[in-house]
Order: sequence, then structure tokens, then C-alpha cells
Amino acid sequence: MVEMLQRLAAGYATMDGDAVHGQAVALKRLWSLAWREAQVQTYADAFLTITLCFAIATAMVPLMRKVAPARAPTSNAH
Repeated sequence: MVEMLQRLAAGYATMDGDAVHGQAVALKRLWSLAWREAQVQTYADAFLTITLCFAIATAMVPLMRKVAPARAPTSNAH
């Protein structure tokens, strides 16, 4: 990580001639990379949670009782 920051900072500093701006751009790129990876992990956790809920619901199907069919209405019903 440190090597990447130094390499990016040096590359941006040679383009602009400003070392401080190069460091700022390199840190922003690092922050962007960390943010992207955090989002990927968050989506993975969400899909894992959905998978667990689906597995639990599937396992509970045999425990559900059958619903009786509706009775025919009485002859005096309106």
C-alpha cells in the first residue's frame, strides 16, 4: 500500500509539478479503492443473509400445516 501511494504520488507530482497535489490524488485513489472493496463486501454479506433466510424458509416447509379447501356456501347465503 505504501509503495502504491508513493508510486501514484510521484506519478501525479511529475504531471503537475506539485508534490502535495500528487499525495492528495494518491490518497483519494486509495480511498476510492477501499470504498469499492467495502461495498463489495457489504453486498456479499447481504446476499449471504438472503441465502440463509431462504435456506431456513425452505427447511420450514415440512413443518407447515395444509390448508383445508374452502367449504361450499350454504344454500341460504346471499
